[in-house]
Amino acid sequence: MIKIGLKPGMMLSGCRVESQIGEGGMGAVYRAFDENLERTVAIKLLQGENSEDRERFKREAKTLAQCRHPGIVQIYSSGQYEDCPYYVMEYVEGRSLDVFLKRARLIMNAGDGAAELVAGGYVDPGKPDMPYFMRDPVTDPRHDKEY
Repeated sequence: MIKIGLKPGMMLSGCRVESQIGEGGMGAVYRAFDENLERTVAIKLLQGENSEDRERFKREAKTLAQCRHPGIVQIYSSGQYEDCPYYVMEYVEGRSLDVFLKRARLIMNAGDGAAELVAGGYVDPGKPDMPYFMRDPVTDPRHDKEY
């Protein structure tokens, strides 16, 4: 595997790299600032020699670029850096998928009470104006048809 990394301060596609925010089996994701459009973005850089991975990565970028949905990040541009493909995408502030899945499992295993959800930090019963799924529910959200 080619191990190419972006360093803070580097410029790529008009974006100044700030920090690495994630890494997986195929590559890494970096937080960056688009100097031209003055917005925070994410850059996903493939780190692999396998041509099959490269084609999959390019298909991923093209597919995401075709999608228009609030739950799917927008792709702004793509290119090559030192023979490794990358794409620049919308930066989404938030927690990792791992944290989300742990909280989802907590909800599914909470039973009829919300005390475990409150103890786990998922809901805040002290804020009644929060959305239904973020506060202590009156009924179990798994059985609420309005949820």
